[in-house]
Amino acid sequence: MRARSGNVRCVETSEFVSFVRKHGLGVVATVGPNGTPHAAVVAVLASELGEVIFGCERDSRKFANIQRRPEVALAIGWDSDEVTVQCEGVADEPAGADWERCQKCYVDRFPGEKQLVESQKIVLVRVRMNWIRYADTRPESFRWEETFPAGSGGQS
Repeated sequence: MRARSGNVRCVETSEFVSFVRKHGLGVVATVGPNGTPHAAVVAVLASELGEVIFGCERDSRKFANIQRRPEVALAIGWDSDEVTVQCEGVADEPAGADWERCQKCYVDRFPGEKQLVESQKIVLVRVRMNWIRYADTRPESFRWEETFPAGSGGQS
């Protein structure tokens, strides 16, 4: 981490990737057709670029919501260590070389779902971050937030 003014630090892509990979579950929040919030627990992984990837069924309401309005929020890491990441980004269904890269990442983490992904029974969703807040609520710690990563948002 690079020190910043006060209690604010800038998270490195590798730190975010490690955090997501360590926790493996997240809550994704989307906006429903009537503007109502929808939330779902999903198994998450992170690419080396800092993208969060998860799978879902093509006919799920979360995928329909993402297609209609791709802005999503995620909360990752709510276990006993009292450290969480809250983040916001833009979700999409990757295509071409991006799909191949995300598919490899997903199947490496969830090898039992290879056939479901290849047959497209499971859609891969990629979220490229534009805001992250790391919250460490332990008494001896502090909270910080920063745009992630500095200027690129993990986008290619």
